[in-house]
Amino acid sequence: MSITEIIRDTRPVLRFSDQAVSREAIIDLLNDAVWAPTPNRGSSEPWRFILVSDEAKKKLVEIMVEVGEELKRFNVENVRVKEQFIQMAINTSTYLIVVMKENPKQEKWEDDFATICCMIQNFHLLGWEKGIGMTWLTDDELYESPQFREHAGIRTGEKAVSMLNIGYYEEIPRSKARMPVENRLTIL
Repeated sequence: MSITEIIRDTRPVLRFSDQAVSREAIIDLLNDAVWAPTPNRGSSEPWRFILVSDEAKKKLVEIMVEVGEELKRFNVENVRVKEQFIQMAINTSTYLIVVMKENPKQEKWEDDFATICCMIQNFHLLGWEKGIGMTWLTDDELYESPQFREHAGIRTGEKAVSMLNIGYYEEIPRSKARMPVENRLTIL
């Protein structure tokens, strides 16, 4: 499979098979993913990773539901939405929380954030090549909640950039069409 095919075929996966992704497989992918491009001010490797599986995953799902209820994300009349969320969350093999050091200098913060986004994209593409799917989730309200931060071990001066749902996919979700670049290209 060419890099072009991988880029075009990779998409978020929400439904995973029962097969767990091994800790070793995730570490191998991360060891390649961290070779992400960085802005020309140098590589700072601003990331830290928190791998959540097994019992810690069950507790994390409880916390996500608790915070979701506090944020009124689950409609009281519609228990089905909450049950679907719980089922999907429990069926996810592993979660990987990507954390960055908060830098008070805006320019450095933006460089670090861009570097981490490139690393996450690398990780996603490398996983796809091996039949591992993931969904890249961002949710500042959840990530900033004291319960989430405490359970995940997110320290003062750190920001959770993303939580990746990781698992082997059984079926590839349908792709969405992309607008031709020529429609959004300005040439000076």
